[in-house]
Amino acid sequence: MGAEEQFRSFYDTHVRRVATFALGLSGDHAEARDLAQEALARAWSRWRQVRGHPHPEAWLFTVKSHAACGQARLARALADPTADPADVHPHAEREAPR
Repeated sequence: MGAEEQFRSFYDTHVRRVATFALGLSGDHAEARDLAQEALARAWSRWRQVRGHPHPEAWLFTVKSHAACGQARLARALADPTADPADVHPHAEREAPR
């Protein structure tokens, strides 16, 4: 079985659970679809790594959780125009004090 067929099987097995988990994290159907799609797209782009992982479904749910946390940080920052960009993205450079 080739990589595409392996991923299709993985996708078919996990897509519903990923979407349900994402809905539980976000509480919003549209955001849950986006989060699930993002996690599955990352799994495909890193399929060689994922399929070699001892628990590929755990890898997928970890990616999903991290994506949801990132979305929550972004939503909070957008609601607060005085937020520090480093609070939204931990690798953002902070402006030097004057």
